[in-house]
Amino acid sequence: MSAVDTTTAFKSYRSSESTIPQQQTTVLTKSQQKTESTTAQQQSPQQEVRILTLIEGETFVNGLYRLRNSWIVQLVLSSGLTSKNVRIFTNSPRESHSPFVREKYRELKWLYPSECKYDDSNRYVCIECVKSGSFHYYFTLDGSAEQEKLSGGGYLVVEPKLTFQDGSNDVLPIDCIECQSVLSKSLGPFNEWESRLLISKYSGYNMVHFTPIQKLYYISNSSYAITNHHILNPLFGEKITHNDVKKLVDKMAKEWGIFSITDLVYNHAANDCELLKDHPEAAYNLVNSPHLKPPFLLDAIFMQFTKDCQDGVLESKGY
Repeated sequence: MSAVDTTTAFKSYRSSESTIPQQQTTVLTKSQQKTESTTAQQQSPQQEVRILTLIEGETFVNGLYRLRNSWIVQLVLSSGLTSKNVRIFTNSPRESHSPFVREKYRELKWLYPSECKYDDSNRYVCIECVKSGSFHYYFTLDGSAEQEKLSGGGYLVVEPKLTFQDGSNDVLPIDCIECQSVLSKSLGPFNEWESRLLISKYSGYNMVHFTPIQKLYYISNSSYAITNHHILNPLFGEKITHNDVKKLVDKMAKEWGIFSITDLVYNHAANDCELLKDHPEAAYNLVNSPHLKPPFLLDAIFMQFTKDCQDGVLESKGY
């Protein structure tokens, strides 16, 4: 999905000014990042509003609107919707402490700024960004609340707030992330990880992305072919636990000022994955996807051909 810059996708304004200047991305050093975030914290916060116009039949399934915590999204009606019975729903939580349940939607209440009781054409609803994450909204025109009967909708993404864990409570701006990806399977024994990751620290990175740390497929050893999602890669050491990994990333956060992220690839499973043994219907196979039979047959022929070449069976034929 592609992210849409809200400085151009939305009409916007602040409580103290009518327009927002075009933002420029600047790469700062870690000390500059902290100085900038500290200065921002000392300034009085301004609640920004983004205005999004709803259009019948328009659904943003391939795009996202990027927002920040405490911002407000104001959904207004296009001229073609002002006379219709529009109901709007969202799964965005009402309060920051409320848990997010993807399937739980609430209806948004209309606000009527017009002083004329016969004119509601400029009515609107508001979604306050109180929690980081990806949230969905949709609207109907037939008076129903069923999502299957939606007439439009889209997704809102509220950026996470990354706070340094070194005690300073400084915030790392999203545009200042400098991330290095490392192949976890190539870091060697776990007792050697810290010395290798120190290179990332002294190179100025403030985030490290670890490829999956779970047990990998014994044939391909691909980082994205996982044999067991609950077991660490045995290359790290037989007695290494998830708690050992936690201690290291905690040290990276608190002492080095480096955030850590990793992939959760539940849909990347190896042929011998226990998940597929218990639930073969969870993957594409020749039973639920018969259209895959031709490529499967071709793969089987190539595999047999490769094996025959390796075993010397085809030497007499010039292979």
